Amino acid sequence: MSSLPKTETDLLKDLPFELSQEEGLELFLHMERANFQNDPKSTLPAFQALAYIAAYNWSLPEDQQPNTWEVPHWVGEVLAEGFFRYQENQVIGISTTLGEAFQLEGHGQGKIPKIKKSNQLRSERTDALWIAWQKAKNNMPITRAIEFLAEHHDVSTDTVRKRWIKHRRDAIQVAANLLNR
Repeated sequence: MSSLPKTETDLLKDLPFELSQEEGLELFLHMERANFQNDPKSTLPAFQALAYIAAYNWSLPEDQQPNTWEVPHWVGEVLAEGFFRYQENQVIGISTTLGEAFQLEGHGQGKIPKIKKSNQLRSERTDALWIAWQKAKNNMPITRAIEFLAEHHDVSTDTVRKRWIKHRRDAIQVAANLLNR
């Protein structure tokens, strides 16, 4: 049996607030759906959603692992479209890599890899959600939560504050939904 890199499985197991693994998976799938809606040309959220589903299922005891996995419709649709794009290009004689067909890579134009951008965005959203959760659940002052994360990440409070400001609206809504579940 395969497993994702330790950092990916840890995302589901070591969330900074009390969630079951099922709730953690739901949260990450929601975040990837939002990423896809923000950039519908990117297939990366679909691949990441599939990776989270795999990590969740691999984390189950072996005798509880299902033979099939539930995958959101949008994930299957995005992956199928990319594969058919690749297949069609091969049939008509256009040299395309899978990475190009799935729009994960280009022709070396010097762009920042989509995975790097995605990891940064996930990190920012996770920080904002942690701050919102600490405020909503533990009544921790926002400034204290920002200071804690800055120290934890060994970055300036301005860096964490900018992340918070950028993602606070969604983070507050998610934290409220989690509290009211």
